[in-house]
Amino acid sequence: MRKVNEDRKAGVIKLIPEVLDDLYHLAQLIDKRDRVRAMTWRTPEIKDEVERRGKIEKKRMHLTLEVEDVEFQPFSDRLRVHGVIVEGPQDLGAHHTFNIDADGRNDLAIQKPGGWRQHHRDRIKEAEESARQPRLYILAIEDDEATLAEVRAYGAREVAVVRKSGGGKMYEEKGKDGYLPEVVELVAQSRDPSAPLIVVGPGWTRERLVERLRETQPDHMSGVITEGTGQAGMVGVHEAIRRGLVQRVVQDHAIARDTDLFERLMAEIAKSSGLAAYGVEEVHHALGLGAVETLLITDRAIKSGDFDELLERAEETRTHVHVLSTEHEAGERLHHFGDVAAHLRFAVAA
Repeated sequence: MRKVNEDRKAGVIKLIPEVLDDLYHLAQLIDKRDRVRAMTWRTPEIKDEVERRGKIEKKRMHLTLEVEDVEFQPFSDRLRVHGVIVEGPQDLGAHHTFNIDADGRNDLAIQKPGGWRQHHRDRIKEAEESARQPRLYILAIEDDEATLAEVRAYGAREVAVVRKSGGGKMYEEKGKDGYLPEVVELVAQSRDPSAPLIVVGPGWTRERLVERLRETQPDHMSGVITEGTGQAGMVGVHEAIRRGLVQRVVQDHAIARDTDLFERLMAEIAKSSGLAAYGVEEVHHALGLGAVETLLITDRAIKSGDFDELLERAEETRTHVHVLSTEHEAGERLHHFGDVAAHLRFAVAA
């Protein structure tokens, strides 16, 4: 994400999405009733009856929408912003949809009627920093199946599955050497040589695969690590993330930060140390005492608007707010703890 400029007096920030993760960040930034201005395509107004009967081509124009809804499908390549046209050359009051791509060519000017909160600014900063991070892959392999997943800022996406026998999703077994050559081919096709690769799984198959990678791609091994996990498949991928393997490869990856913060929270709860709070009542109480060091909240909760009072209190007390994506395990687990929790500076009695 690139921040082009900010008009603090008008409360407008202009942003350019440059990579796919930016679409997720924008989906979290843009709220209902925000005003968003962008270049778009729309059928022009035709007053002449003869012209109206013919084929009418859409024209490019700048429009400003008052946002009613934001649609983002995880791991898709497009963000849709629906709303009512409030500024533009035509059709004021009509509905329109911006289809936003991460091509780095188009900017969006976003104005928030309630002003920009600190967690919004933190989100923009995170998006700017995450764009500089390399893509990262996890390969979870066992005797008869290998799953390759791509780790993004907001979760892990299954890229492909290779199976030793049977059709598999994308590849079939070839040759007498089992299915390892197919796995090596998949890795070579999917992964940029500079992208970190974590190979996990039970048993010795992962070690055999790493040896084969070393034989066939010796110049691409600097970013490869391997470690055993209890299972393969996407379960093994999530286990690797939960155990901090992503953080070993990319120190400041968003999903690694989320996982580390949540696992440390769970450790404090398990110890009954009094240094963790969860649920609205406990967190609100701790905020009132100035005890909260870091407030954890899910992206769903932020978008719902139900936690605005809590967020205002956090901002008043200069508490750091960290938003967890519910597209991966740490955020989903926080959702089951009431969507909000906190690391505390000192123990607080209930």
